[in-house]
Amino acid sequence: KDEDAKDDGAKDDGAKAVADEAAAPVPAVAPTASIDTKAIESLIRWYCREAGVRNLQKHIEKICRKLATKVVERREGEKIGDADKSTDASEETQGTDEAAADDDLCVTEDKLSDLVGKPVFTSDRLYDGALPGGTVTGLAWTALGGSVLYVEATALPKSGGKGGVTNLSVTGQLGNVMKESSQIAMIMARRQAALRLPEERRSFFEDNDIYLHCPEGATPKDGQIN
Repeated sequence: KDEDAKDDGAKDDGAKAVADEAAAPVPAVAPTASIDTKAIESLIRWYCREAGVRNLQKHIEKICRKLATKVVERREGEKIGDADKSTDASEETQGTDEAAADDDLCVTEDKLSDLVGKPVFTSDRLYDGALPGGTVTGLAWTALGGSVLYVEATALPKSGGKGGVTNLSVTGQLGNVMKESSQIAMIMARRQAALRLPEERRSFFEDNDIYLHCPEGATPKDGQIN
C-alpha cells in the first residue's frame, strides 16, 4: 500500500509539472492572471483522471482562452469607459474596479465549474458509516488501474405471482464482462440458497425478481466484480 501511495504521489507530481508548463502562458495574457495550486489539484482529481496528461493540458488551455477573452472584454470596456466617464471620477473608485478585475483573473478552485463545467468525477464515497442492507463495495477497471464502486441489490416480489424464472435486471452502464459476472453471481447465490437456507426460504429466488445497480452510471465500467 505504501508503494501504491508513492506511485499515486509521483503521478500527481508529474501532472502538476505538466500543468505548470501548460499554465506558463497565463501571465502573458495579463500580469495579474494566475491559476491557483488548489485549482490545478482539483482539475487532476475531479476532471482529468487519466494515465496521461493530455486531457489536463486541454482543460488548462481552455481556461487560458477564457482568461484571454475576459482580458479583451475588459480592455474594450475600458476604452468605452474612458470615452464616457466624467472628469470627476474618483481614483478610489477606479482602484476598486481594477482590484475586482484582477481578482476575476485569478482562477481558484471555486471558479472551475464556471470555466470548465461540472466535475466529471465525484467522490467514491456515497455512504458514511455502515452500508445499508443489500449494498456492497466492488472494484471497477479504469485507465488508472481501478476505482471503488458501490453495488446495490434489492428484491421485489414478482408481479405475476410466485414461481417461474427469476429475472435479473442490471443497470449502471456496466460493460459486458461485469454483466456476465452478475449472471455468475446470481447462479452462485441460487446454489448457496439451495444448500444453506432453511426449507421455508428456499423459494426466495422463485418468488422474487432481483435488481442490481451500480451508481454513477455516467462512468462506463467493465472488468471483473471483486
